[in-house]
Amino acid sequence: MRQSAGLIVVRAGFPDRRVPLAAGVARLGRAEDNEICLADVGVSRRHARILVDDHGVTFEDLGSGNGSWFQGRKLTTHMVAHGDEVNIEPFTLRFELYEEDSDDTRLLADAPGMFTDEPVAAHLELVNPVAGLRNSYGIGAQGLTLGRSEQRDIIIPDPAASRLHCEIVKVGGEYWAKDTGAANGLFVNEQRIRERHLRDGDVIRIGATEFRFTCVGEDRGTDVLETAEPEHTEAFAGIVEAPPPPPPGTALPPPPMNGGLAAPTWGAPAEAPPLGAPAGGFGAPAPFGEAPAGPAPAAFGGADLGGGAPSPGKGAGITPIRLAIGAILALTVIMVGIKKGGEFLESSSGPTVVSKSADGYEHEAAGVDAEDQAEVDGLMDEGMELFMDEEYYAATSRFLQVLKVDPGHEDAERMGYLACEFISIGAMHAVVQQAAASEADKSEAKSAALEATEAALAGKGSVSNARDLVRAALRLIPDDAELSDADTALGRKAGAISRRATERKHEKLSEEIGPMFDNAKAQLDRGDWVNAIAGFQAVMAADTSKSTEYYYQASDGINDAKSRMRRAAATPYKEAMTSMNRGDNLTARSKLRETLRLDPYHSAAKQKLSEVQGRLESEASDKFKEARVLEAANQVERALSLYSQVQKLVGDKSHELHKLAQQRIDALLR
Repeated sequence: MRQSAGLIVVRAGFPDRRVPLAAGVARLGRAEDNEICLADVGVSRRHARILVDDHGVTFEDLGSGNGSWFQGRKLTTHMVAHGDEVNIEPFTLRFELYEEDSDDTRLLADAPGMFTDEPVAAHLELVNPVAGLRNSYGIGAQGLTLGRSEQRDIIIPDPAASRLHCEIVKVGGEYWAKDTGAANGLFVNEQRIRERHLRDGDVIRIGATEFRFTCVGEDRGTDVLETAEPEHTEAFAGIVEAPPPPPPGTALPPPPMNGGLAAPTWGAPAEAPPLGAPAGGFGAPAPFGEAPAGPAPAAFGGADLGGGAPSPGKGAGITPIRLAIGAILALTVIMVGIKKGGEFLESSSGPTVVSKSADGYEHEAAGVDAEDQAEVDGLMDEGMELFMDEEYYAATSRFLQVLKVDPGHEDAERMGYLACEFISIGAMHAVVQQAAASEADKSEAKSAALEATEAALAGKGSVSNARDLVRAALRLIPDDAELSDADTALGRKAGAISRRATERKHEKLSEEIGPMFDNAKAQLDRGDWVNAIAGFQAVMAADTSKSTEYYYQASDGINDAKSRMRRAAATPYKEAMTSMNRGDNLTARSKLRETLRLDPYHSAAKQKLSEVQGRLESEASDKFKEARVLEAANQVERALSLYSQVQKLVGDKSHELHKLAQQRIDALLR
């Protein structure tokens, strides 16, 4: 009887994850290209593998750093039984095995989508054709990831897309769109969102690429959980999330630290002050790990600056400064936790060696391989760029991701704390501005903002300047509905302008590289394959963002040219191998050179040509020595013949043996 196999991944504080195990091999590890990704610094990139065949299920550790454990015993290879639990800190892997024709198979119904094919009820449909994208993508129980990286489920060839831009997750029968820290944001129905419950007909936009969400049996509608245009939330490999920045005029608590799987609670009234904040306001927080001693210190700045009791008529909600300080403390706790965890792992793995990467960042070598270092350097570059652009929340998330991979990274730790300080300074500056403004200042700022908005929406003014005025006014009057509506309208207008600008950029690029592609195609058709490949490569280099159809057509053209080369070079290569086998190295060299003329990328021909040339040079050296002996014996004609053979065998006039043979020929003919 054949078995059905499944795996339940358990981690404290996170929902259990069910994974079906099909026949074959499934790899486990921290790297994203594993079939089962366990995103934690304690897991090796290639930690273990699971083999499912007719004999059963076998778990095999691949020499991981922290090991795999079963009933207190470190595993190398283990034949799995039903109910076995393998520990890979901090994960527990619980195996479930069933005979397909036994009564136990009824239990499979209790795990929806685990071992059976779940019908796909939801899809993402491409609104406008984009080269390299299909028209429709089904959304299964595991959801979808979208981004520029080739490791994503949907690879977005848009210059505005981040490597991991967003994800669609299924939670309790509902589908949610989640921004995973994209620098250019995620938009649903032209509203920038962090997380949002998707309804049938919603349009999701990444840069200029749009998808329509369709769900069978669901009414069209909207369910906006955020304000008009909140900033994005950064996610760290689906495990750790940085708190989102407060949008203008909105008081929001940090999102739940649960991997983003629970329904968001943003916008709900605060029941308690932020982490580490005294009850009466914001004095100095207690050191991490210690409770504040004694009575709460005096509040800072009074009620209007976020301290003390709320004024009559005002809600006790979270002010911007409360949110900022709570967010900073949460970020700091995360960074300290990651660092302490890294120090524990380092202390258990022996002394570390500090090395410096090509980009100038320092790494502690314990548990950080070359692939990790490259990933860390890329994240650091992104974080530094975001920091310089004053995107401090997004920058902090990058530095946190670095510390998850390399807990001893001093640059990431330092820049993370610095970004938190800038977040705090910005929030306090906004609160001070609000407190210092008079009613006349507020009225004047609102009038100017609404006037600029009206002009911008009518096409008679700058959208960017109008948004700056609106957001400046919102900092002074955060609860004003007219300003919030203006900010929403300007956001939609800016999105439309951005799309048109991107489309014009793509059109201009297409006009520039179109003739380059046509020329390369013509060279391909007339058999000039080398120049055709060079032309196609130039097209791809001119379109590094992969935003035009020419990029993908050029890639196909390169493959086509190389395929034609291989076919044309097959005959002379075969003849060369025949000549080598019978010892005719001169003919073999000639045929191999012809092979490489037809196909310069023929690696086997290059290797064989080097081998044949070595044989010929060895033979030429022997003949040169023999010619010298004949020359000494005054047998001039035979010596001249051998010197000529030496030159023929070597073939290259710049070769030392060729030059020596020519010198002897000249000397004998004088």
